[in-house]
Amino acid sequence: MNDRRGVPGFATSRARPGARIVAGAVLLAIVVAGVVLARYHPESLTLMPTCPSKLLGLECPGCGSTRASHHLLNGRLNEAWRHNPAMIVAGLPFLAILLVDLVSTIVAGRRVLVVFGRGFGIALAVALVVYMIARNLPGERFDSLRPPPVSSSTGCRGLGAAKAACVGRPWHAALPCGARPRHPDLVARVSQ
Repeated sequence: MNDRRGVPGFATSRARPGARIVAGAVLLAIVVAGVVLARYHPESLTLMPTCPSKLLGLECPGCGSTRASHHLLNGRLNEAWRHNPAMIVAGLPFLAILLVDLVSTIVAGRRVLVVFGRGFGIALAVALVVYMIARNLPGERFDSLRPPPVSSSTGCRGLGAAKAACVGRPWHAALPCGARPRHPDLVARVSQ
């Protein structure tokens, strides 16, 4: 293992016994979550919890990340950026590092560790706090930092005009992203 503390770079270490199984389970969970998130819009999933910062009326740095992930997995980078730019700038590199570590652990039995500089954690924390403060400042200047309201951001492909009609209706929760209702009664509701 690399002993250079505080010096950025990569290091490897032998994985502990059983780490391949754990890494495989984590990787499988990430893949399943990604497939579900790509297929279904987060607003249609009833299992999605509300962010605790919403209880205080604030937008945390992570607010909008689930919707941004959905749009990113469906190839809509502009929509993802609109929901949470910090998730793309900071979250994707960390996800890439995690995936490289998991695959390396499964395939080679070795963990890939990324060593950041001494001040990296502090700089990241300060940047996220500044981002959170800016997201919650009033005024049109800061609107682009806030995610759009939950009910106005479905943006699913394939629903077209039906999308606007189905938002907020209870049967919309059963539709996957891009699906069209097949039941005649539902088609009549959408066309009204």
